[in-house]
Parts: sequence; C-alpha cells; structure tokens
Amino acid sequence: MKKKLRIKKILWATDFSRESLSALDYALFFKKNFDAKLYAIHVIPNLPPLIYDDAFVDSKEMELNFMRINKAAVRKIRAIEKRKKISFDDIIISDGAAYEKIIESAEKNKIDMIFIGKKSHPLWERLLLGSTTNRLIHHCKKPIFLSSKKKRTMEFSDMLVPVDLEPIMETELAWAEVLARKFDSMIDVLHVMELYEYEFPFETLEKLVQKISKKLDNSLKDVKAKARYNIVKAIDAADAIVDYAKKKKSDLIITATHSRSGLSKFFMGSVAEKIVSRSQIPILLLPNKED
Repeated sequence: MKKKLRIKKILWATDFSRESLSALDYALFFKKNFDAKLYAIHVIPNLPPLIYDDAFVDSKEMELNFMRINKAAVRKIRAIEKRKKISFDDIIISDGAAYEKIIESAEKNKIDMIFIGKKSHPLWERLLLGSTTNRLIHHCKKPIFLSSKKKRTMEFSDMLVPVDLEPIMETELAWAEVLARKFDSMIDVLHVMELYEYEFPFETLEKLVQKISKKLDNSLKDVKAKARYNIVKAIDAADAIVDYAKKKKSDLIITATHSRSGLSKFFMGSVAEKIVSRSQIPILLLPNKED
C-alpha cells in the first residue's frame, strides 16, 4: 500500500539573494495549491574561530552584533511579507552552518518540503568547501525544491522523472503522481542506459531495451496520471538528463539523490549533484533513505 504523500508544511530558506526570492515564488505557488503552512528561515553564518579570540572581540560585542543582524533579518522578512502581501506562519532566525540549521528546523517543525534558490559556485570552491545546496543533498532527509535562476512561468505541464529502476523509483513516481494530478501535468519518465564508451551488438541492446521497457510498463501501470517513458543510451547519465529536459522544455525535474560509492563518488559526484550543477530547470530532490 502506497504511503500517502502530504505537503502541509513548507520551509523557505533565504539569504535575501535574488535566487532565494525566486524560490519564494515557487514556495508560495505550492502553498496556495496545497493549502500549506509557510515557514521562513534565515541563518546567520558563524565567524571564523580566530575572531572570537579575546584579543580581538569580546563576547558581549559579539552578542550585540548578533542581535543587530538578527533584527535586520526580521525587518527584511517583514518587508517581503508586506511586498508579497503574505504572512509567514513562523520566522526562524538562527546562527551557524546554514545546512545544519535548515535541516534542524525542518525536522523540528515536521516540514514536508524545503524551498531554496540554486546558486552556482566555481568548481574549486565546491570541491574544497561545498555549497549549502550540496551539503543539503548529502545530509537532508526532506524533499528539496531548487528554483532556477532564470525567471519562469509558474506551471508544471511536463515533469521529467529520470529513473534507474532501483527501489527509490517508486518514491519518485509517487511524488510525480501527486504533483501531476494537482497540476494536470504529463509525467515524462526517462531511463538512461549509461554505457560509457562500450559498444554492444544491436541485438543485445534490443534485448536490454525490451527488458527495461517491461519494468517501466509494470511501474507505470498503477500511476493515476498521464505518463509516458523513453529510453536513451549515453556516455554520461547526468548530461543526457539535462539535455533531454532542455530539448523537451520540461518544467521540473524530479529525482532522488542517487549516490555513487567509494572513490567514484569522490571523483565524479552523484548524478543528482551533476544535474543540480548543470540544469537551469527547477529540480525537486527527493532523499534516498538507503544512502
């Protein structure tokens, strides 16, 4: 029996950037369509440990600084409320590592979806430090909606769901079904045969496609929404997914945080991370409980 999916509480994470304001538009769209509560969170970063040394700054001065920044953040969020003619159910101001505080607040408030603006970071920075988004991908157990930087219309007529035939596919299709029924969308299921540089006889590929088709037919038979699937072969799955989404003009990519293991994960990253870094289309990331 399928577990009923709920979208009753939404958390919008903001650093007041243009990207986070774009994420708010999507959060408000989901709030309206699912009659959900909306929470806002802003995390004030911690300063380097050296700054806390008594030789530089005393604790009272730091406390005054935090109070000033805290009040300024609340004023900014209140101004957004006034401009958007909305009211947040709660405003959370915290300090520390952004991804940790977002996860902590999401768990404490039993949030169903987190909305965050996607930013681009240079490769060296992602490798050495990691972005808030990348850390959320690895540690968060809640669905994360990543808005695109580019301004888009608020519609989801075609949703792309890349699948790899693993058990997590059921969760991906369940979420796609809920959204498709709400927004009257087409679910576009894509399986990429990641063959790298290997070459196979035509007959072998045909048999493989037939086997995959049978599995997809079986998985889609219980989906109560418009759905279709396609199978493609490619050297790199993430590139194929991003290119397919662009070609089909998909409105949303729904994917789980499929992970590679060991050294391959360190050097190549997960497929989800690659999609996030390369796609200009909004993405709904679903946590893989088995990771």
